[in-house]
Amino acid sequence: GDGDRLFSSMGIQQSIEVNENINIDIGLDRTDTVEGDTDDDFTAYSSSINYYKDKLSTSLKVEYKQTDKEDSISLATALATELDSGLELSTSAQYFKSNNSDETIYTDISVAHRPLESNYIVLDKFHFTDEKEGGLRSRRFVNDFNMNYKIISSFELSLYHGIKQAIETIERQEYSGVTQMLGLRANYDINS
Repeated sequence: GDGDRLFSSMGIQQSIEVNENINIDIGLDRTDTVEGDTDDDFTAYSSSINYYKDKLSTSLKVEYKQTDKEDSISLATALATELDSGLELSTSAQYFKSNNSDETIYTDISVAHRPLESNYIVLDKFHFTDEKEGGLRSRRFVNDFNMNYKIISSFELSLYHGIKQAIETIERQEYSGVTQMLGLRANYDINS
């Protein structure tokens, strides 16, 4: 049947420590079908470099993947740091491109504010996605905001606001829409 497939899988990973702050990873992954559908066969080559120091970490990864249907390349990078006591920033970006014209771009940025010995936490994340496949293109802009405030030890309030703009292009015709969500939650611990 369609689910019958016998395959072999191999993976090799080598990590090289350049110094106490930098390391490099090199990898090879391969899957071969011995019996059955070969659509999932692939060979992937990857390399990444990672940097860590104090409260900063960043990485960059490149992968090239070959299949019977397409060849593709992807790039990914990320950064995270603590800007101040209780204030954290992180961001990432990914890019994917195949030889059959599929393409995806994704990026995000997040801020978290968690002051020590305070009664509140604030989280905000914005992300953008741009996908192209055949004659279709989809773009999405999304922002999520969360705040949690502890009024007393047994009672806290949470506020959420999300907004998304979606833009779809189909055969050169563009459609767009905006969606918003607002939420408020109260928690009371009756055992306190």
